[in-house]
Amino acid sequence: MVFTVGILWKRGTGPAAVTTMVVGFIVSWVLFKYELLGNYNTFNHRALATWICSMIVMIVVSYLTPSPPEEKTKGIIWDKTFLQLPAEERAKYRGLKDWRVWWGIFVGIVLSIYAFFIWHRIQHPW
Repeated sequence: MVFTVGILWKRGTGPAAVTTMVVGFIVSWVLFKYELLGNYNTFNHRALATWICSMIVMIVVSYLTPSPPEEKTKGIIWDKTFLQLPAEERAKYRGLKDWRVWWGIFVGIVLSIYAFFIWHRIQHPW
């Protein structure tokens, strides 16, 4: 989560990343040790709860610390211009050769599998 936010959000800071990793480990350990999720104390549910908590910590701490200077983040933070190919490459890789089509299919499959397991877990708690 820290790596993904660090690539996609130019407001993310180093102190926020370190704080998020420390808090994430602590939250995961507490959820495991004290079984705070009740019947849903499985690895996937703990991972999701820890991810959500870590995302909140990363955002809050990033806003509480000074943002990194523009020259430090230029070129490493994702930008829409990275999606653009030259005209001849765009003509060559369209339709089923477009990586965005396959990426969308892959993400759809992964989300469908995860949604099925959540639905199955809710239908059959134990």
